[in-house]
Amino acid sequence: MPVKNVKLSGGMPQDENYNAVPVMHPRAISIKLDGTSASVASDVISASENKVVRIAAIDQIWVAIAAAPTAVADTCMLMFAESSETFTVYAGEKIAVLGGVANLTIME
Repeated sequence: MPVKNVKLSGGMPQDENYNAVPVMHPRAISIKLDGTSASVASDVISASENKVVRIAAIDQIWVAIAAAPTAVADTCMLMFAESSETFTVYAGEKIAVLGGVANLTIME
């Protein structure tokens, strides 16, 4: 017997067939990190909750995510200029970038 689509309760957005649409809502603020001359780290993203963070690389950058991160060229994750990725950042962690500018947006 096929399962019929039913309207879900809760906050997850749905399409016209009541299928869950995995999207996030951005907070109103963006954090600019300028790691042009040296690795620079954000403040703790959240002390008590895991968060989804969108990193938009303005320049080609190296990225590290940890409790005390230092972004290092050739050993950390590379993001190309004018690209963006979304990551889970665990409670107590920060994001560090090196090589250019990135904008961080915390999603809800």
